[in-house]
Amino acid sequence: MGSKFMFIVVENTGLCTWKPYQILESTCQADMTNYPYDTQNCDLMFSTWSSTTAQVQTIIGTSGMQRHENFVENSEWKLEGISQRNETINGQLTAVFTLTLKRNHAFVVFYVTVPVILLSLLNALTFALPVSAGEKSGFAITVFLSFVIYVIVTFQKMPDSSDTISLFAVYLLIMTGLSNLTVIISVLEIRMIELKTNNKPLPQCTISFTKWILNSQHNMLCIKDGTDTSQNKANKVKPENDDDSDVEEDTAWPEFVSALDFTCFWVFFLVTVLLAVCYMSYIATQ
Repeated sequence: MGSKFMFIVVENTGLCTWKPYQILESTCQADMTNYPYDTQNCDLMFSTWSSTTAQVQTIIGTSGMQRHENFVENSEWKLEGISQRNETINGQLTAVFTLTLKRNHAFVVFYVTVPVILLSLLNALTFALPVSAGEKSGFAITVFLSFVIYVIVTFQKMPDSSDTISLFAVYLLIMTGLSNLTVIISVLEIRMIELKTNNKPLPQCTISFTKWILNSQHNMLCIKDGTDTSQNKANKVKPENDDDSDVEEDTAWPEFVSALDFTCFWVFFLVTVLLAVCYMSYIATQ
């Protein structure tokens, strides 16, 4: 221990005083389940390997481990407390000091957690954009790439010594998966809106689904004069002009895409809110 410049002070009474110091680095097993609201208990164990317990006993002093007068608080961790005990490990009397460290979660909450929760609401807003606007798929891809960046940033902060997975990381991966699903649905909707009923007729179950969803949408928005659905148009007498008939039939697929947008909006919105509430409720109980 120590260095060569640390001399021994010899007094005239024969008392020799040697005060070496050593800067040591240690790692401990981290439980990242509640990240970034986690509290870690790290054990520092001191014992002698080159001698037996009968020769050297490593015991804790009367003062134990105390904070040094030059101790500086860490910006990421707060030292909550220090405890000590003696244990016999592998036949050696060992002094064990336990450091209780609590993570300062303010930085992660304001710069990662809150933006991710707000960003997750944009998944549902993807279906509020009409396909005809031309920015639907671009908006969905932008949100997805934003989630990917947060996934990379979050996993870079995770320690390699942890055997557990953070609930926040699981929540972030679920939101990324939902964002990926919005991209897939948006691309399929762009394809479906270009279909013609002459070549790709809608099944009867799809027509019934479209009619029911659009009627529910009109009732929710208090629209009295609902638009005709594909089933209603099928029951009407077709006009004599074939071109007019094609125009009437071509609205079937756009109406189905509109019904699909309305359904996906509420499903994604409710799932996003439910997951966010469940995650925050669990963290609040810890």
